[in-house]
Amino acid sequence: MNFLYFLFFYFLATYSLFPGQVETQVKNNLNNPELSLNKNIIIESMAVTWLDSIYGPVKSEGMVNIELTGYIKFKNEKPIYINEFAIVEENLNAAPGALQCSKSVKIIPILNNKLLKKHAPFFKIEGERVVFKIKMEHPLKSNCSGLNTVNFTCQEQNQEIIFHQGKKG
Repeated sequence: MNFLYFLFFYFLATYSLFPGQVETQVKNNLNNPELSLNKNIIIESMAVTWLDSIYGPVKSEGMVNIELTGYIKFKNEKPIYINEFAIVEENLNAAPGALQCSKSVKIIPILNNKLLKKHAPFFKIEGERVVFKIKMEHPLKSNCSGLNTVNFTCQEQNQEIIFHQGKKG
């Protein structure tokens, strides 16, 4: 988990993918009534920072710094708190022989009913919503010379939440 907190501030080119409030798509396969069936994760802002060079990605593997800010909105029920985000899988979405210019990042939130303030400093509770700010860093194939796409997915057990499919161009 330590790599989620690394910050690199030199040779940065930051791209804001969408500044507004965007509600996510939710695929709900949950059968547990104790878990939220009407939960929305709302992204208020998202930024991707490329760490290769100030000129953007080159034809090599690079590092990308991802920052998400948003909140989880609960409807008509007590919230199930999320106390940690972790990248658990990274897949290249490219056909055989094609340029490897896409990377999927799967983020698993760990669920429990304890107060977030004791476990995760990047969360805070504001009324009925849980505010989060996540920063992470991971390698990204960058041999498409500035046309990389980053897909964010979040899974809560059997529930999959699509954050955004953002393109840096």
